[in-house]
Parts: sequence; C-alpha cells; structure tokens
Amino acid sequence: MRNSARCLLVCSVLLLTGMRDPFRPPGDPCAIGELAQWRFRGMVEGQETIGILQDGEMRWHRLKMHERFPAGWRITAVNAAELAVDVGDTCDPGKWTWQREGTDKNEFTDNAVLLAFSQPLWAAAPKPVTLVVDDVPVVQVLQALVAQENRNLVVSPDVSGTLSLNLTRVPWRQALRTVVTSAGLVLREEGGIFYVHTAAWQREQRERSEQEQARRQLDAPRRSLNGHSPFPYADAGELQKAAEKLLSPKGSLSVDTRTNRLLIRDNQAAVDTLQRWAAEMDIPVEQVELAAQYCDHHEKKPARVRG
Repeated sequence: MRNSARCLLVCSVLLLTGMRDPFRPPGDPCAIGELAQWRFRGMVEGQETIGILQDGEMRWHRLKMHERFPAGWRITAVNAAELAVDVGDTCDPGKWTWQREGTDKNEFTDNAVLLAFSQPLWAAAPKPVTLVVDDVPVVQVLQALVAQENRNLVVSPDVSGTLSLNLTRVPWRQALRTVVTSAGLVLREEGGIFYVHTAAWQREQRERSEQEQARRQLDAPRRSLNGHSPFPYADAGELQKAAEKLLSPKGSLSVDTRTNRLLIRDNQAAVDTLQRWAAEMDIPVEQVELAAQYCDHHEKKPARVRG
C-alpha cells in the first residue's frame, strides 16, 4: 500500500512539472544568458563584411554576414557601430544588437550616414576597405583583412598585442600596411603569400642565416684562385698580402709555395673578386733589350754587343 502511494506521488509531481526534473534549472535553448557576455569589438568591410567579436570566455571570433554563431544566432546586420543578430522566432528577445566597444552616440550617427551614402559608389568599382577596431588583437585584424581578398597569410608566433584603428575607404594594400606598421611589425610578400613577423624575429632569422652561411664557408674546402694550375708569371707569395685585403671578414687565404698557388676559403662574391684581381696581376714581366758598344784601338770598326 505504501509503495502504491509513493508511485502515485511521483507520477503526480512529474505531471505537474511537465515531465521535467523539478530540481534541474530550466533550459536555455536560445542561449539568451550568453548574449550579454559577448562584445562587438570591430569590423572590416571590403569585398565582404566581417565582424570581430569576443565571447564571455574571452575567445575571439570573426563572423561574416548571415553566418551563425556557435549558439545558433545569425548575423543580420553589421556596420562600423553595431552588429545585430537574429536569435530566433521562438526566443525572447528574438533579435539582439551589440554596439561596438568604444563608440558613442555621435560616432554611431556619423558612421551610419557614411556607410549608407558610400554603398552605391562602392558597388561599381573594386571595394576599398573600411576598418574600425578597438583594442582587438593584431592577428585577428590581419586575418580579417586577408579574408577580404582571399590571400594567404603566415604570422610568426611572436606577433602579439592589440590595435585600435579607424580607416575609411582605403585601398586594401594600404590598409594592410597600415595595420602592420601601426603594430611595429614587418611585412613581406613572397610567392603570393604574405608573411608578418616582428623586427626582432627578422633580426634573429638574419643572424641565423649569416651564422649558417659562415659555418658552410668554414667547412668548404679551399679553392685555388687560378684553378689547378700554378701562376705562370706571378709569385704567389708576393701576391698574398695584397690578396688578403680583398677577403671578407670571415675569409682566409694561404700560399702553396710548392705549386705557386693561392688557396682561398671565402664566400662566392669574394672569390669572384679575387679571381678577377689575380688574372690582372698574373701577367708576364716586360723584357728590356740592352745594347752596348765598345771600341778596340786595334780594329777599325767598333764592335756591337746585344743582350
């Protein structure tokens, strides 16, 4: 009897609560609780519009028009001042708008009028870039920019820091250079790929390359300035001091007296210079003809001697 009463009580509670566990908090399928935690931090507009946002866990997101958030919200409008999403017809509220961090009422009005006026002009020509960000990581801004032109980008791991910029209708490359310069970075393009890194990283790579080149130079065998043949005219020992002045700081030179050759270990540019110099120095010594005349009192005609 007691078991029947308990079963009846449990069933009654489940019916009254809509078959839901009364001790579990109500669900939030629309993720309304997360809306206030997100921040709209900037946008990039060119070929397409990309909004830059930060969620409640401080993670960064780049989302395009009509793209959906992880929670399912869909972007319906984005400009330099605000970003609006469609939360869902069954949700309350059904729509939500974020104002960009750092904007005020006047800035919102000015940017809204500017974008509305400029839109028809941009449609006829390749779209320039409008970039408005406030305290957004440099990497996020760079990635949003290259997405406008579907370009390839490689960013070195030591690139960090945030950026605040407001650019309106500037050429895409100028916008990219402005972002890189403002962040104190270095940009280079190679094979259709953009590489962005810090000046310190560039110096480190250059030093590493120079060290590797010096190591290969020291490990390379010595080469003769005049090939395998000895100098036919010049004395290698006499040329040594003058040749050493043409070496690079890490180059070395020695004399092989047995074969009358100069042996060099240096970079290719220094070797080429020394080989041209050696060819100019290795020339035959000009011969001088001496003539003498003496007289013999016993002979009528003087004798002539050549040497």
